Amino acid sequence: MARKKTTAEEDLFNQSIGKHIESLRKRAGLTQRALAQSVGLKQQSLASIECGKTRCSLFMMAKIARRLGIPVAAITRNTNLGCIPAPEQKNHVSLSANHS
Repeated sequence: MARKKTTAEEDLFNQSIGKHIESLRKRAGLTQRALAQSVGLKQQSLASIECGKTRCSLFMMAKIARRLGIPVAAITRNTNLGCIPAPEQKNHVSLSANHS
């Protein structure tokens, strides 16, 4: 089965997430090999995520975050998420409780 081609926006997002994972890993003093082994990846797979060639799943982000001792949201913080346009909101749902 052929892989779905990614858009330029997806590529930019993957690169941004990957660079941030690399930065967090280095800040934690871990090698690619050490982090990869601790989350069940091959070193080459982690390298591919860090350079943006491979998309990092939410499940893998959770495993990486747990190993680094940070919340999953910290992986997406300070990344180039502005590259993804916000969807048009026709039916905005409020998450706050409305007591009438």
